[in-house]
Amino acid sequence: MPFDVVLHDHLHDSGFDLRLDGENVLSHRMKAPAFAIGRGIASVNMLRGNFDISDDVQDRLVLDCADVGNEIRLWNSTRPDVILTISFADNVLKTACSDPAYNRLFVTMSVGTDEHIWGGGEQMSYLALNGRRFPFWTSEPGVGRDKSTVLTQIMDAQGGAGGDYWSTNYPQPTWLSSRRYAGHLATEAYSVFDLREPGILGIECWTTDVALEFFEAPTLAGVVTRLSDRFGRQPQLPDWAIEGAIVGLKDGDASFDRLENIVASGAAIAGLWCEDWVGIRQTSFGK
Repeated sequence: MPFDVVLHDHLHDSGFDLRLDGENVLSHRMKAPAFAIGRGIASVNMLRGNFDISDDVQDRLVLDCADVGNEIRLWNSTRPDVILTISFADNVLKTACSDPAYNRLFVTMSVGTDEHIWGGGEQMSYLALNGRRFPFWTSEPGVGRDKSTVLTQIMDAQGGAGGDYWSTNYPQPTWLSSRRYAGHLATEAYSVFDLREPGILGIECWTTDVALEFFEAPTLAGVVTRLSDRFGRQPQLPDWAIEGAIVGLKDGDASFDRLENIVASGAAIAGLWCEDWVGIRQTSFGK
C-alpha cells in the first residue's frame, strides 16, 4: 500500500498525517507541530581534516498554524508573514519557505516502539541509528571513535584529532526502517538525523527548501531494491577481485619486495593496495 496524506481541517487543530499501511509516519497538528524553521549562524572550524561544527539557531519558529488544501501552508501564530509550503506527490514531500532569511528546517518523524532505523550512508560504529545523533559530514576518521575514552580525549587535546562514532567518508541522509519503508532527504545542505529521543526521528537541515523522498515495498529486500533503483546498483565484482587477497602495505619501495615474498610463500594474491605513493612522510602527527 503506497503512502497517503490525510488532511485534518478543524478549527482548533488543523494539520495532516503522512501514512503507510494506515500507520502514521509523520503527524502534524497545531498542538503538536512536526515542522519548525529558524535562522541559523553556522560555525565550522577545520584542523587537519577534522571539523568542529556548531550552529547558533536564532528566531526558531514552531509552525503551529496550518491551512490545508492541495498544498499545505504552515506558519507561526506570531509571524503569519513567513509561510512554509508543503506539497506531496508521487511519494515525495517538498517544502519551500517564503522568506529566504530562514535557513534551517526541523522535521519530526514518528518511530514505533519496536522500530529499527538503519542507514546514514557508510556508518562504521553502529548498525542501528536509534538512540544517537548522526550528522552528515565527510571528514578524517580521527583517532578513536568514542569521546569517553582516554585515547580520544588525548587526541582531541593535543591536536583536535579525536574521532567520533559518526565519522565517515561517505555520509548519506537516507534511512531504512524495519516498518518496510525508506526515506531520503534530497538536499546538498548539511543535515542531521537525531534519534536520541524514543519515538522520534528528528531531521535537521541547513536549508528550508528540500524534498523528502519515500520508498515502500512488502519486504525489506524489496525496499532495498527500490533504493538501488533510485541511487544505482553495485555491479558484480570481477573474478580477479575475489580470487585472492588484496594486500595493503605502506612501506615505500620496500612494499614491492614484501609483496614478492608473500607471493613466493604460495599465498593467493589479487592485488596491492599501497597509499604511500611517495614513500613514508613523517609529520608532526604521525607518518
